[in-house]
Amino acid sequence: MKTAWYRGVEYFQLSERQPDMLLALELAVRHDISAYDAQFIALAESLDVPLISEDHRLRERCPERVFSMSEYIRK
Repeated sequence: MKTAWYRGVEYFQLSERQPDMLLALELAVRHDISAYDAQFIALAESLDVPLISEDHRLRERCPERVFSMSEYIRK
């Protein structure tokens, strides 16, 4: 019998996506952000969705893609 954990992993595994690492590197250099942060932006760009973050610096560096929760709700 599978636990809820394993059923959840199987369910969400179908929706997992990997970021484009070349795009992430390009974004990291262009916006002077960490490669870690750039992976989230690259994934958001590839899915054409906004990235919601409370990281002020990240929002400042990438205002076209990254929004705070309150900014996003007001849209």
